[in-house]
Amino acid sequence: MNARLPDIRVGDILEVAEGYYCFGLGRLRLEVIEVGRRERHTDGLWLQLRGIELQHPGGTRLRQRRVLVRLDAVAIRPGPLSRRHQPEPRAGQRHPETFDGTTGPRRAHLPRRPDWTCAGCGEDWPCPHQQARFLVRYQHNRLALLSHLGRYAALAATDLPDLSPEELSTRFLGWPGGSA
Repeated sequence: MNARLPDIRVGDILEVAEGYYCFGLGRLRLEVIEVGRRERHTDGLWLQLRGIELQHPGGTRLRQRRVLVRLDAVAIRPGPLSRRHQPEPRAGQRHPETFDGTTGPRRAHLPRRPDWTCAGCGEDWPCPHQQARFLVRYQHNRLALLSHLGRYAALAATDLPDLSPEELSTRFLGWPGGSA
């Protein structure tokens, strides 16, 4: 069984079932922004990737992630930033719109380190846009949201030594409100 392994490129959109990437829950949809090294494990060849997680089914950009995916379990389609040749759509299908860099919905509100400003709007991160996305994504699990934000606060503490613990707590954990 020597199946040809996929050629994953920057800009591709991958879909991977839960059991074939480390570590996460549910099906992963990822727009690739960096291709890392391959690793051989007992169950096959795996690839390190960095990308933007996309929400199902609308494709809303959620967050940047580093993942390890099993190569023979990946479904690939060219994304709007992919350099692959995109075939003409079949009858009844729309041709994917190309990204011109100016449209608002595609703007990623991700942290720009080490200053922890938003790559999408330039405000302190998490910016109001990202806060709204987090509240929607974690609307039924406030404890997971606070845990997620706590990890960001710990990273920011090393990059922003001039901020006091109270300022970090307010910036990263003070805005969700309510109890877990």
